[in-house]
Amino acid sequence: MKPKTLILMVVAVACGLGASYMTSRLLAERQQSADQETVTVLVARKNIDQGQPLKNFDDLFQDKAYIKGEEPRNAITKVEELKNKMLKRSLRAGDFITPEDLHSDKDAGIAWALSNGFRAIGIRVNMEASAAGFASLPMSRVDIMHTIRRGTDQDSFAHVLLQNVLVLAVDQQSNANNQGQAMPGHVVTVALKPEDVLKVQLAKELGPLSLALRKYGDTQMSDAIKVNAQGLLTGTGGRVDLEEPVELLPPVVKKTEVVVTQPLKNDPTHTMVIIEGDKSRKVPFATPGGGAPPVSQTEVNPVRPPTLPAPAPKKEGN
Repeated sequence: MKPKTLILMVVAVACGLGASYMTSRLLAERQQSADQETVTVLVARKNIDQGQPLKNFDDLFQDKAYIKGEEPRNAITKVEELKNKMLKRSLRAGDFITPEDLHSDKDAGIAWALSNGFRAIGIRVNMEASAAGFASLPMSRVDIMHTIRRGTDQDSFAHVLLQNVLVLAVDQQSNANNQGQAMPGHVVTVALKPEDVLKVQLAKELGPLSLALRKYGDTQMSDAIKVNAQGLLTGTGGRVDLEEPVELLPPVVKKTEVVVTQPLKNDPTHTMVIIEGDKSRKVPFATPGGGAPPVSQTEVNPVRPPTLPAPAPKKEGN
């Protein structure tokens, strides 16, 4: 046999023995892995922010298998352990979660009950303004009533500021497990949109607020109305239908000054300067006999200015 052929035969036998050894080792490792028990834990499917209520678990978490004994310590394995829970810390995609990373919604306070886009604000009330404490029940719905007292009965009124508002807590209690009993308190916390928070904040400076309890499930909205004091005193009911939102601040009344200049000699024509706010205008007029008018200064309503006589023509040559 030629030396070259012998060398090729030796190399082929060596390769065959090596392949057989590697195959047998791989099969042994697979068999060993199949015999080992695995544990499935929950890991974050995507980034999850701190304080986020845990809902839609399939969108937030996924299963990841570990060999038993090598799994993360105290890692949560069942979705049921995440129900009614919130995160104490943020999670990145692939992070596992433990009971120490969670707290219950009851321990989280009223923040868990706030919907996206809403804010919590406190309203100071008493027994009378909170329906003897029944309008202070957490998770109940109320209407916020507002009363404004102005200088006249016509301008003094009460109106419904906001309707179907969610009550979150009374004082420091947010638990509604008192079987419907009254919960009197000094401050009722409600959930409002940011623009409604501003309305309540301004209304508190202009007049007292009170709460009217709504029936559970009643979402019907009443027409925007207000009742003024004049109507109540005259027996007409005082209801005024509102086509526009209630104007909380009284209208600004501009003062109008009337200044009369001195007449020219032998000229019965005078010039009146009317100053309205930051603007002024001149109006010529004449008085019988050319004397100075009796009015030197007065205030008039700018909405209905006085009617002035037409100016007399000036005499030629003066």
